[in-house]
Order: sequence, then C-alpha cells, then structure tokens
Amino acid sequence: MSKIKDKTLTKQRILTAIHQLLVSKGYAGLGINRIAKEAGVDKVLIYRYFGGFEGALKCYAETEQCWPPLEEMLGMEKQEFSKLDPLAMRKAVTKNSLLAMRKRPHTLALLAWELVEANALTKILAEMRAKQSLEIYSMIPFEQDAENKIDARSFYLVLGSAIHYLAISELSDRNIFGLEGSDRIDWDNIGDILDTIHDGIKPQQSQSPPQAQYA
Repeated sequence: MSKIKDKTLTKQRILTAIHQLLVSKGYAGLGINRIAKEAGVDKVLIYRYFGGFEGALKCYAETEQCWPPLEEMLGMEKQEFSKLDPLAMRKAVTKNSLLAMRKRPHTLALLAWELVEANALTKILAEMRAKQSLEIYSMIPFEQDAENKIDARSFYLVLGSAIHYLAISELSDRNIFGLEGSDRIDWDNIGDILDTIHDGIKPQQSQSPPQAQYA
C-alpha cells in the first residue's frame, strides 16, 4: 500500500471515529485519546494529519456526515437550482434544510448544545452555517418595496430558527407546544405550512440581498 493511500485511509478512520463517538457518547465523549483508541491509531497521527484536536474537528465538520453539503440543501445542482423562480428556490431550500437536519440527529444535538454551552465543534459549525447561508441566499432574489417591506435577513432568521427548533424537538419526548410522543409532528403538514408562508410573500420590485444566517 502506498504512503499516500495509507495516509488517506488513516485520516478517514480518524474522522469515522469522531463521528461514531459523537453518535454514541456526544461531544463529551470526544478527546484525542478516545478518538485514537476508537480509530485504532496512535494519537500522534491526529497531530500529524490534522494539527491536533480542533483541526480534526474542523475536517469532520466539513464531511457530509456532520453537515449537509450545498447541493443537499438546494435539492439539486447549483446550475439547475439557478433556473428556478425565486418562490420555488425559497420553498426548495426550506424543505431540504429541514430534511437534511432530520437525517443528522447528532448534528441537531450539537445545535441544541450550542444554545447552552459553546464548544470547539459548535463554533466551527456556526462559521460553516453562516458561510453556507450567505452562499445559498445570495442565489435567491428577495425583493421588497415600500408598501410591502419585508427584511430578508429577519425573514430567513425566523424561518431558519423555527426549522432547527422543530427538528431538534424530534430528539426529545418532552411536551412540545402541547404535543407529546415521537409522532407528535406531522412533517408533511409542516412542509405544507412552510410553503404557505412563502406563498404569502407577494412579488415586489427592488432587490435586498440578505446577510448570513441559519439555513
């Protein structure tokens, strides 16, 4: 086996170990020694290949296991997405964002933890979210006029926060707004409601590009 291939496989084992520890033990279960043990490697390799603990977390955060790539959030390739009308763009991103988050309960747990206590991984994810959000919403025309003025940044912030909260609530058996049990949320109905919210924004005239926020 070549050194390059061996290095690639070792790095993947380390990233896989981080993922497995997050899923089974949460962020508290992470650490250089535990990662090395889970991956079956010497911890010196984590420093050699990633520069240390935070470097390894940053690389993990960039994997699809941790955070959905741009195409997953769009639901299609960028070129295809660019051909949609603005309303279809907003609807697609909103629904795909919710679906992507629900596929990653370990990431949702990190987002919930971020509200209580920030850590190295939540800080990295916050930076990634801001960068990806700006890229996504810079692709979507969001127009407004004096009569029907809607602030794009506030709109996406409120809607994105609601999406994350709904997805996070699925991890808990607690009473959420009077609804209990694992099947308390009708996700098809939620999707229809999100469409209705977007339909309520009337076509307008002057473009106001949003700033970075949650997708």
